[in-house]
Amino acid sequence: GSGGYTYSISPTNANISINSSGVVLVTSSLPAGNYYETITVTDTQSVTYQTTIHILVNDSISVSVTTPINSTNGVAHTFTGYVTSRGGTGSLTYSMSDTSSLNVNSNGDLIVYATAPTGTVTGTITATDSLGMTGSITFSVNINAPISLGAISDLVFTQGNAAASDSITATGGTTPLTYSLDSATSGFSINGTSGQVSVTSAVAAGTYYESITATDAVGAVAHIVLKVVVNAPLSFTGGTD
Repeated sequence: GSGGYTYSISPTNANISINSSGVVLVTSSLPAGNYYETITVTDTQSVTYQTTIHILVNDSISVSVTTPINSTNGVAHTFTGYVTSRGGTGSLTYSMSDTSSLNVNSNGDLIVYATAPTGTVTGTITATDSLGMTGSITFSVNINAPISLGAISDLVFTQGNAAASDSITATGGTTPLTYSLDSATSGFSINGTSGQVSVTSAVAAGTYYESITATDAVGAVAHIVLKVVVNAPLSFTGGTD
């Protein structure tokens, strides 16, 4: 065509326009959806050329976090699947406002650092798309105190009998807690929920020190030792007349 082109676009939309250089402009007020616009180019000889363009406006970015979130002071933990997002154009990248206690990785997994102090920690996650558009959410994480195990009484009984210890009293940590024996002494077992240790009648007389580990929902641990004393059975020596 002959120089001095003019450009027009149709159908008319208050949020879509074309400038004198042929650049299509879209305002931030254009709702999400699909738009098909016909561009007409006219030269100085009134010769025209038309082409149709497709404009896809994605939903604005929204970020959500599954709550409540509970963790334990002193242990790092990654919460997978707790951060979700929708909308935006192209792939999303994530960032955290303050990374001293919390962070977020490229998959949107929430990371709680071991240094997060006991109490409530607040963070803001921002998702950014390929066009630089963003969406954010502010949320809180409850940081529980480390696990503390109360004293447990010695278990003392006579060989040939079965016996069981008291249950363990625990404070702190992120529930549920589970209990396990660190050793595999024959005849000893533990209730994983209460921490009560059972000893069968087959255990030989002697003194045993059984280490018990409490583990919470985010991997924090605490240890306590149970002393078990199995006394020999009574024996009688008969006299002679």
